[in-house]
Amino acid sequence: MRSDRTDRGFTLVELLMVVAIVSLLLAMLSPSLSRARRLARAAACTSHLHQIGVGHHTYASASNGIWIPTVSRQRQWWTTSLQKYIANRDILFCPEATRMVVQPQLGLLMIGGRSTGWFDGKQYPSDPLDRGSYGQNMWLNHYDLSIQNWSQPEALHFGGKVGSILQGDLVPVVGECHWVGGYPRDTDVPWDHEWDQVMYSGHMLNRFAMNRHDGRAGLVFFDGHASLTRLADMWGLIWHKGGQPRDVLLPWLD
Repeated sequence: MRSDRTDRGFTLVELLMVVAIVSLLLAMLSPSLSRARRLARAAACTSHLHQIGVGHHTYASASNGIWIPTVSRQRQWWTTSLQKYIANRDILFCPEATRMVVQPQLGLLMIGGRSTGWFDGKQYPSDPLDRGSYGQNMWLNHYDLSIQNWSQPEALHFGGKVGSILQGDLVPVVGECHWVGGYPRDTDVPWDHEWDQVMYSGHMLNRFAMNRHDGRAGLVFFDGHASLTRLADMWGLIWHKGGQPRDVLLPWLD
């Protein structure tokens, strides 16, 4: 018995309809996928910072309670001194800021940014060159044991020993930063614009207010916890001895 049914392929119109539907679905899913990727990178960032915090405490335990210096007596940045206490150098980078961009005007120094890391091949270079996208709260240095204090007042230093820190849940150790570290003060004036890849020597709290995670930046605190902190809320933390938390506004972010 002969069948009247004939097999045929898709018509051009049908193919175009399928392509249009698939494109529409991809357009609808794209924001969700992008957000999921950002959340994954943010989670990885806090994990990196937590490991860096553990490395700092492990160093202190092996050094009679002395906190890891920003610059060691071997003239190495803290990122190099920390190497034996962390799994690998990759955790020194926020996943949002792993790129390196050459800045000829700075020679062998490179200042990090929202999506880039920093490196130093000039001041205290090591092999391989010190680099990362996090910076240290330099008020934690032991004033007398540091080879470099950049003329910062001894009175604002915490003391450089684990037992000298109170309210550890409010004292940042390391966070997102466009340089190896800084001396943030509660009196620092917030910038009226987002950071523009210039090295500022004053108002260093702005160095840490890096908008890498939708208005937030990662920090690890002295008590060991790591979290994403709203940039304006960074002025509500205790960065140095005698620091007084305060409220600020960041107009460029709102």
